[in-house]
Amino acid sequence: MLHSIDKMITAMLDPLHKEVREHRLLIDQQSVQIEELKANLVTFEKELYDVKDMAKLLNCSTDNVRKKYIKTGKIEAFMPDGSKGYYIAREEFERVTSVVKTKGAWAL
Repeated sequence: MLHSIDKMITAMLDPLHKEVREHRLLIDQQSVQIEELKANLVTFEKELYDVKDMAKLLNCSTDNVRKKYIKTGKIEAFMPDGSKGYYIAREEFERVTSVVKTKGAWAL
């Protein structure tokens, strides 16, 4: 009798175990999708960005940003009076970000 009760319980729980496994797979897939979306998420919080911000975006040094991109005109930047560093406007930073995210830094 105990054996038959065990079989009944097992028969009732098997579909639930299968459903739980399916839900776990869906959760894992959605977690991966969320991480991919977070990686692609860019927020524009500042009005002006400096060369360090651009270097992080382009994954290069600040010297390379100045030499390869700003001085050649690939990125529009300005140096305020009395300042020693370049600054990039938000619109330009957004433009560069969209190009880098879609095509890569080589496309600038």
